[in-house]
Amino acid sequence: MRACWENGTAMETEEIAGFTRRCFVSVMVWGNVSYHGVGESFIVDGTMKSTNYFDILNRILLDSVENMFEDSMIPFIFQQDNTLVHTANIILTWFDEHDVQVIQWPVQSPDLNVIENVRGMFQIRVMKGRRSTKLKLIQCLFRAWRENTPDYLHKLYTSLPGLAF
Repeated sequence: MRACWENGTAMETEEIAGFTRRCFVSVMVWGNVSYHGVGESFIVDGTMKSTNYFDILNRILLDSVENMFEDSMIPFIFQQDNTLVHTANIILTWFDEHDVQVIQWPVQSPDLNVIENVRGMFQIRVMKGRRSTKLKLIQCLFRAWRENTPDYLHKLYTSLPGLAF
């Protein structure tokens, strides 16, 4: 999930960012969602690299998926945008070793990707929050992430053609 705010205007860039009175603060956020709700979100230190992504997968993904799918009989299939970070050998090996099925997806394609809609609403919520320091920006990000309700996610997923829930 990436966005930047300059002079109150939303635009895409490498980070979630906001202005303070004295300086520009920014953080990068990784998050995951499913039909069953939001998973964990994670603040990335610096720019996303394959080593950061590997760490996120190891520390967060499987526990997050287990929490979201605990009562579901629907198999877990992972979707990502296949940037170079996502397709590095270390990442593909991790998916193989953990038996994670990954959807074959065009590079950075927003088509039928629920996270794009989630990100848009997330940006709007963060814009409404107080972000005067880096800590307040991070608190605002986590609060905005938790505001993705199951009802909202159900609507997004059921709008996808050809899927039955």
